[in-house]
Amino acid sequence: MRRHALLALPILVALTAPAAAQPAPTAQQERMTSCNADAAAKTLAGDARKAFMSDCLAGRTTAAAPPPLTAQQDRMKSCNAEAATKSLSGEPRQRFMSACLSGSTAAGASGAAPAVADGSGRFASEASAKRACGGDPVVWANPGSQIFHAAGTQFYGKTADGGYMCRAAAEKAGYKLAGGKG
Repeated sequence: MRRHALLALPILVALTAPAAAQPAPTAQQERMTSCNADAAAKTLAGDARKAFMSDCLAGRTTAAAPPPLTAQQDRMKSCNAEAATKSLSGEPRQRFMSACLSGSTAAGASGAAPAVADGSGRFASEASAKRACGGDPVVWANPGSQIFHAAGTQFYGKTADGGYMCRAAAEKAGYKLAGGKG
């Protein structure tokens, strides 16, 4: 009996010992997990799954781009952005959103020319700049330093004398990207 107890001891120790930290998955393992999840989400099976997995693992597939916003969704996004820049809440926000969504404000008016903040091409709000710039990125331009900041950077929208501009217009006016990159 004693001999069996000694044989079971290593198994018992292995079961109760803390698990060793597993190394982080490799890039290939992460890709396999991602491709499997995508194939499962698309409910692929058989040859279709095999072809998808082959393409996915080889990097020939990309994540599906979100569908473009409808006109109403675009208007809602624009109106929400403008209401946020005006720090509206409660009843004033409701009135503003109602007017904006019906098209009776600058943000809600489709096809209306956006108001330029000043003669240098700077806009009063990010929302109006985005509408005017179309596909061109909106930047935060500082006229004193002739430097602009890209969206998502530390000083975008935060300096005292800056304003929103289309990047192409800022570059044409002689502004340079902060940090000199891009």
